Amino acid sequence: GLVMITGSLSALTDELDAIAKPGQYVAGAVVEIRTELERTTSAHTTPKGEAWSDKKDGGKAYDGVMKYIDVRQVSPTQAVIELKGPPVFGQYGTGKMDKREIIPTEIDEKLGNAIKRGVVKPYKDRSK
Repeated sequence: GLVMITGSLSALTDELDAIAKPGQYVAGAVVEIRTELERTTSAHTTPKGEAWSDKKDGGKAYDGVMKYIDVRQVSPTQAVIELKGPPVFGQYGTGKMDKREIIPTEIDEKLGNAIKRGVVKPYKDRSK
């Protein structure tokens, strides 16, 4: 199974590329997106901060799930969040498995702030 969230940051990066190397800002955003996903998955919450239900045996669901998540830059203006392997079934839930959103399905405030953090640092570094 495979789940991918793609997004174009071209509107944001077009203007910034005038003062920096193309793609530099998306690379920074990728680092911050990965950090945000590490924070939420280690807390056993959805990207919006809602707690995942425990496993039927009472244990925590998806310990170590980051090994199934890849966040990468695919072009100077695009990043991809990809979820692979068994956790894909939990992303949407099945008849036998609870839904536990692991990667975002939209750019909400927390993900938006992570992207902004990734853009601001290279911009500040470049404009010094």
